[in-house]
Amino acid sequence: KEELITVPGVAGVDLRGEHEPAVRVRLDPVRAARHGIGTGAVVAALRAANARIPGGEVRVGDLTTLLEVTSRMTGAADVRAVALSARTDERGRSQIVRVGDVAEVTDTERTPRQRFLVGEEPAVGLEVRFRGEADAVAVGEGIRQKAGSLRGSLPPGVSLRVVHDQPAWISRSVSGFISSLAEGVLLVMVVVGLGMGLRPALVVSAVIPLSIGCAVLGLFLLGFTLDMISISGLIVALGLLVDDAVVVTDSIQLLHDRGLSRARAAVLGTARVFWANNATTAVAIASFVPLFFMGSDIGQFIRGLPVAVLLALGSSLLVAQLATPWLATLVVRRRREVEAVPDDRPWDRGDDSSGGEREASAFLAPFYRLYDRLVPLVLAHPGRVVAVATAALAASLSLFPLLGVQFFPKSDRPMLFARLELTTGTRLETTTERAQEAIAIVRAARGVEEVSATLGAGYPTISDRPWVGETSGVADLMLRLRDGSDPAAAAADLRERLASLPGARITVDEMMMGPPVEHPVVVRVWGEEYDLLRAPAEEIKARLRAIPGTITVADSLSASVPLTRVRV
Repeated sequence: KEELITVPGVAGVDLRGEHEPAVRVRLDPVRAARHGIGTGAVVAALRAANARIPGGEVRVGDLTTLLEVTSRMTGAADVRAVALSARTDERGRSQIVRVGDVAEVTDTERTPRQRFLVGEEPAVGLEVRFRGEADAVAVGEGIRQKAGSLRGSLPPGVSLRVVHDQPAWISRSVSGFISSLAEGVLLVMVVVGLGMGLRPALVVSAVIPLSIGCAVLGLFLLGFTLDMISISGLIVALGLLVDDAVVVTDSIQLLHDRGLSRARAAVLGTARVFWANNATTAVAIASFVPLFFMGSDIGQFIRGLPVAVLLALGSSLLVAQLATPWLATLVVRRRREVEAVPDDRPWDRGDDSSGGEREASAFLAPFYRLYDRLVPLVLAHPGRVVAVATAALAASLSLFPLLGVQFFPKSDRPMLFARLELTTGTRLETTTERAQEAIAIVRAARGVEEVSATLGAGYPTISDRPWVGETSGVADLMLRLRDGSDPAAAAADLRERLASLPGARITVDEMMMGPPVEHPVVVRVWGEEYDLLRAPAEEIKARLRAIPGTITVADSLSASVPLTRVRV
């Protein structure tokens, strides 16, 4: 712990399942009565002996420090030596009565409130917290290097393992985005190259990295980070970034092919589609604006997505209208020989769309001819076209019940969570035994690579799953699956396997994207008497279980704390 705290960017390290040292004092009533010492006197003496007392100030040159007088005890020997009273024996000799004279004092450990398991073996979990402004990927690399250097100094029989590495997932997501960006640029070059030629493709492809760079700079200036949500927004915008640049480049190419110089074609070509580009980009931006007005935790959670999209689209518009014309003057060439139009000759804007051209791309020529034949048919039968479009819309809407609807999708991480809830008040030792049985069942399942668990509380917060506070009857398991495993299939298999474990309510959850939602559906039953609520609650639970798709139906009435009454 002390070594990991020194890694730059680490805010703190919390321990899970650690065994804290303690001193047990077992008072002997016979010896205490012989010396006239009561329990209260022993407690008061121990508190006074372990006190921290402010002692004023100490001045050393120009420095003034606070003085603290402490008599902190460090073990059983210190506790035994604590004086309780002074008395005179029958021979007149003074005698000091100490804690060790009236009690049995031993070094031991505090009764643990939590435990941590890796596999079925006891362990100590270290939960590393990062500073808010720290680079998670860099901090994670520093922690891995520090852990590697510590492994050689561990005593025999002790090992150090990383059971979850969030920075590695972040690095993988960023790498995936960079790969998607490179693939997007390549696909744009291929598609635009087939339709317009290689040179226009080079001009259009330059828009993607420039727009993404401007969007990332905007996210930084607005205080956002590259996380799962903002990266998703950039990926969503990736397919929209080239629209304006394609239109501008095609317009410039068209005018240049008609004899205008590259500079004049760039100016007029951009001007003729200026308002069209602004309008289409404004429509695209407006479609994401409602996401800013979503309330609750969901709105806060997804705020980075519309911000990233709007920054990328706005940047692409500016790049298309400012950078693309300049690049076109350097790269675009005429695709056929035509008479050059002098720059001082007036150009009628009405002539920039005159017909007579043939499709220059051999790849698009067949599609152009097909489109040329279909358009008259569509215009000649408007009623049939509307009917077909309406039927297609109705058919697509009918697929909604089959697809299912949810606001946030499931995460693709090979990870599951399982929670065992025993009767409230169950001793931690019993919870440990049942958790070890569950872990043995889980490890036998196909696709499970590693299992770790927190007993007596929820697993450290590494996802948007609701956390459970300290309670001795809960065991929270994190299951890491092998790469390529299907989390949904693995979760269904584990639910069947763990159903054979009696006496525990078991839930197996996939990792979800989005803010934590403890219960997607909550049904409340009111009444004056708890005993009268049991029957309707059980009936409602039975009906809910009969609904296809429900996997966990529970009630809060069963979680009441057991009470034992003693009548005196």
